[in-house]
Amino acid sequence: MNRFLRGEVNQVSPYRLMDLKLACREEVLRRFPNYEADRGTTFLTYIHRYITDVLLRFRMTEESYSFDSLQEYKDARRIMQLFHDCKESASDAVQIFAKQNGCSEKTAYEKLTAAWRQRNRLLPAPSNDEGEDWEQEDDLFPDHWDYVDILWAGMEAEKVDQAFRKLSYRDQTLLEQRNAICMNCGRVSSMSTQTPFETLAALFEGSGASGAERGYKRAVEKLTLQLVELGQLHCVRLKQKSVQRKGKKITAAVYAYQVDNDGEWGEIQFDLVEKSAWVEVFAENDPCDTWEITDCAINAVLECCEGKLPKRAFIPALS
Repeated sequence: MNRFLRGEVNQVSPYRLMDLKLACREEVLRRFPNYEADRGTTFLTYIHRYITDVLLRFRMTEESYSFDSLQEYKDARRIMQLFHDCKESASDAVQIFAKQNGCSEKTAYEKLTAAWRQRNRLLPAPSNDEGEDWEQEDDLFPDHWDYVDILWAGMEAEKVDQAFRKLSYRDQTLLEQRNAICMNCGRVSSMSTQTPFETLAALFEGSGASGAERGYKRAVEKLTLQLVELGQLHCVRLKQKSVQRKGKKITAAVYAYQVDNDGEWGEIQFDLVEKSAWVEVFAENDPCDTWEITDCAINAVLECCEGKLPKRAFIPALS
């Protein structure tokens, strides 16, 4: 705990310290019934990685960066540490990370780029119309105005615009106003200005807030499929086939998965106790030589809260 708090233990808020202790205690109680002493592993060794994940998840929620998963956050921490240790040599950091994690240098470079983009953001200078200082929410803004790089995350802006223009007016409106962007001028506003679903519902007759939210999710899926057709993204569909339970707890699950909305479905088996998974049958369009797309589907299930496994899921993935 002291190492995790980086020497801040004497200054840390007692409420924050208590939250950390309770989170660790809860994880110990949750994992203890599954501990098998006859395997020759001490309980401290067994619980160590789970407690580490609890602490890192706690740290992730405190930091002002935006990560989709704990694994993404852990990768960002590791590769940025390597980048620092290599005296900011990107090529050296990429080679070491690729060797340590058994991935391609292309994948390692993409992770470094994503981590660098997240960790190099600054708040704008706060001022009102009269130039006076004012208080504002802690929203993140990029320290440079290259909105194409920020918004498209490496995709071609022309292709994204092409995909967007193929959507209906209703879908375009939902996407722009909910994500606080303008596809005509390229403005990217703070997410604190995003339009609530209640307001979006009022724009279209016969649609409540829940209907507007479902419409927004369908619009996101339509845009993703357009980008898949244009070669800018991949996507994975998941369908739950079966689950195994021990009491009320789900211990294993089997999912069918399809890549890029086309071809024969594959099958992934999950061990939710050990937090592991393996591909039983590869989907027809799964580029299994990279594993990147399959990993997106696997992580999406493994990182779900216990008891909230999705029946169906649609997951975009960068190529």
